[in-house]
Amino acid sequence: MFKRICCLLLALGMLLLCSCSLFDPQGRVRIVSGKETYKPVTYFQYSLRAGLAADGRLRQPAEVADELDAFVLGEDYEIVIQGSVWNPPEYLLVSLPEGEYVDSGPAFVRPQDPGTYVLRILASWGNDKRNAGYQYFFKFTIPD
Repeated sequence: MFKRICCLLLALGMLLLCSCSLFDPQGRVRIVSGKETYKPVTYFQYSLRAGLAADGRLRQPAEVADELDAFVLGEDYEIVIQGSVWNPPEYLLVSLPEGEYVDSGPAFVRPQDPGTYVLRILASWGNDKRNAGYQYFFKFTIPD
C-alpha cells in the first residue's frame, strides 16, 4: 500500500512539473539604456495551470547581486515588458553593497544618488486559469 501511494504521489508530481512546462506564458523583460539592451537574470516564482500549482523561491536582490553584471543606467532608459502580463509588475530597488531598501511599488523611478543598485521586477504572465510568475533582476550604476 505504501509503495502504491508513493508511486501515485510521484506520478502526480511529474504531472505537475510537465503541465507547468508545457504552458509557459512567460513574456520578455529588458532594459534599454542608450543604444544598449540589457537582459535580466531570471528566476521562476510560481505557476498555476488548471488548479495545479508549483512554487519557486522568492529571491532577494542582495542575494543574487554577485550573479549580475552591472551597466550604467542612463537618464534615457526604458523598461520594456513584452507579453501577456496578467498582473501589473512590481518593482523593488535596493542599493549595494548594504542591500538597503530604496523603493518599491507598481512603478520604477530611476534613483538620482550615485551608486550601484539591484532592481527586482516581479511579473505574472497568462490569464486567470493559466499563469506563471517570474523574478527579473538587473544590476546598474548611477554615475557621479
